[in-house]
Formats: sequence, C-alpha cells, structure tokens
Amino acid sequence: MIDAAECPPTFMTDPSTVQAVIAGGPQAVFRSVEHAEDNTEAARRDLEALDPAPGDVVFGISTGGTARYVREALACGREHGAATVFLACVPSDEVTDDADVSIRVITGPEVLAGSTRLKAGTATKMVLNMITTLTMVRLGKVYRNLMVDLNARACEKLTDRATRTIATLTGLSYEDAHALLDRADGRVKTAVVMHTFDCSAPDADARLRQHDGHLGRTIHKER
Repeated sequence: MIDAAECPPTFMTDPSTVQAVIAGGPQAVFRSVEHAEDNTEAARRDLEALDPAPGDVVFGISTGGTARYVREALACGREHGAATVFLACVPSDEVTDDADVSIRVITGPEVLAGSTRLKAGTATKMVLNMITTLTMVRLGKVYRNLMVDLNARACEKLTDRATRTIATLTGLSYEDAHALLDRADGRVKTAVVMHTFDCSAPDADARLRQHDGHLGRTIHKER
C-alpha cells in the first residue's frame, strides 16, 4: 500500500494505475484484522470492485504463499482476463501457484520463526519498489536516473526537485530553471523540451505525444 501511495507524486500516475488491496481493508494497515487472509469471499468482492480486465495485472503478494485471500484474488483476476503475478518468499516446490509469472524470493528461516514481517517483509518491499520503478521507466517517466514526471506542484520538496532536475538537464541556473518550470505549468518534461527546441509549451507537449511521452526519444529523435 505504501508503494502504491508513492506512485502518483513520484511519477504523476493516476491513483487508479497502481492500486493496493489488503485483506481486511485499509484499516488492516494500522491494526491487524484476524482471519482476513482466509476470507475468499472478501477477496473476490474487493477485486471485482476494481473491475479488472484484459490489459490489467493482478499482483498477488503472500510471503508464505498460502494466504487464501491472495489466491482467490488472483483467480478472480484471471477469470476477468487480467494477467497474474504471484510473489512469495518460499520455494515453488513447497507451495505451488498457477499465475502467469511466479516470483520467488527465498529469504530463508526468520530470526523469529514464522515472523515473515522481518526478512520476507523487507525483501517484498524491495521487490515491489523495483517492479514499479522499472514499470515507470518503461512508461517514459524516467530519463537517465531522474524522475521527470513527478508532481512538481505537490509540495515544496518536489518543486525543488523538479527545478534541480531541469537545471541538470538544461544547464540553466536554478532561478531560470524555476521560471521555465512555471512556464511549463509544472511539467518537467515539457520544460526540458521547450528549452531544447526553443518552443512553446503546447508545441513541446505535441512533440512528447509523438513519442509516447518519452523525453529521451523526443530529444534524440527530433534533433
């Protein structure tokens, strides 16, 4: 849920792009809801509320691999034509699955036997970070190692980061980069294209659309 919450400000994704569902509902983030992971009816109800369809991916996470809630959610997604991914921290020969993609991160026995919030939980967060980050790279929301699709209007920290990113990519001073960001209505990629081609914001946006929003393709293919 943390990883999903971080995507909109970091990559300017619509909140519906990466959605988190947890057994027991949002309140389970703050206080455990016992037996929720066994509730298959709730899993089906929760997933169908998202209206999964072909083109979507249902990503099931169960560190021990046995949570019935997760397995039922994957089955429901498959029935609706969505692709499925299963992430667990146990070998597949111990707990099998029939997802389209099976990711197994074998973290071994926990320091406290059975407490998967330790090694397995930490490893799971790292895997999810990698998957969402790589996805955003493929979607053109990253250029080099810089976040170029962040929400520059979200807070002062992101405004500063956006300004510094523009300064890095254009060679402008911080003040000039900030002014350019304003003219681009807070859009980093638009600002960089405006500077590169000495064009207006609408023209820059049009150039980006021609290359599916990828800044690198726009800059290098049009030069």
